[in-house]
Amino acid sequence: MKVAIVEDEELSQNILVRLLNKIDPTIEIAVILDSVEESVKWFSENVVDLIFMDIHLSDGNSFLIFDEVVINTPIIFTTSYDNYTLKAFDVNSVSYIMKPINEVKLKKAIAKLEDLGYIKQKNEKQFKNRFSVKVGNNIIVVDTRNIAYFYNEGRDCFIITNDGDRYIVDYTIAQLEQILDGEIFFQISRACIATIESIDRIQKITNTRMRVSLTPKFFDDVIVSQKRIDEFTRWLNS
Repeated sequence: MKVAIVEDEELSQNILVRLLNKIDPTIEIAVILDSVEESVKWFSENVVDLIFMDIHLSDGNSFLIFDEVVINTPIIFTTSYDNYTLKAFDVNSVSYIMKPINEVKLKKAIAKLEDLGYIKQKNEKQFKNRFSVKVGNNIIVVDTRNIAYFYNEGRDCFIITNDGDRYIVDYTIAQLEQILDGEIFFQISRACIATIESIDRIQKITNTRMRVSLTPKFFDDVIVSQKRIDEFTRWLNS
């Protein structure tokens, strides 16, 4: 599901992104917009599956957006004001969340979308094929075909692209392991998920351990543990 966030407070942006990734790691944040002007331009050219929208933006009231562009996408309003409820439901709103946003409120709003039929449940597992990452004030999209590996460092998780670019991503290694295509990506250690193309060299240390060198160059070699080595070998040969 592709999601747009219309919100001018950076803290609220980060909270919403973190909660959405926790609730459903397959959600793709397509864009984060912080003004009426920017939103009008973006929604004139792009469509998403769901919009989260604050009411008071950096350059005016978000209802001004609907005077300039037709939006048929379901909208969940997130605001500190309770006096816009009726007006919100005039512009395709399906839910109205009062700040501060928390996981319980967000789950309830998304469940309502499912009940109304906006979100279709698929029997076949869907793998994530792109990631939206924040670079300064901009959002860029990284296709999984351009990703060499993911690694965890402290509390942060990073994408390393085939060109060696590094971006922080708001997922854990455990979450990524669940949403990435296992034919392409493999969790070779607790802190690293890599593609077959990123493996530069494999060295057998003992009968139960292997050392993997990655490209682009990783700051350290990755050790495949005993409990992963059989599955890793099968993945290499598949």
